[in-house]
Amino acid sequence: LAIVTRRDNEKVVELLKRIDHSPTRSEAEAERELVRLLEGGCKVPVGGLATASGNELQLTAGILSVDGSEKLRAVRTGTVDHSSEIAGHVAEELLGQGAKRLEEGWRQAYR
Repeated sequence: LAIVTRRDNEKVVELLKRIDHSPTRSEAEAERELVRLLEGGCKVPVGGLATASGNELQLTAGILSVDGSEKLRAVRTGTVDHSSEIAGHVAEELLGQGAKRLEEGWRQAYR
């Protein structure tokens, strides 16, 4: 669940701070950052699952070729306060494995 408000609405901002669940926020931030870094989206499906347990955050991610014959996978664990950095490491590993090539295959399939 995500609630959005204007930054200048201090009353609502304070209310939202009281109901914020930090581990869930870290999970969502890691997954969103991964998709952003890999330039995923509607035409390039990138799978990512972040799971927080205590102060630890694990991000597992993958991308398949269009025909499903090739699968790239990466996993990284760190602390919940470093969700963006964890996503960066996972994205870097997938890119090193050839994610851009698979992404291009998806983009070509939808042209």
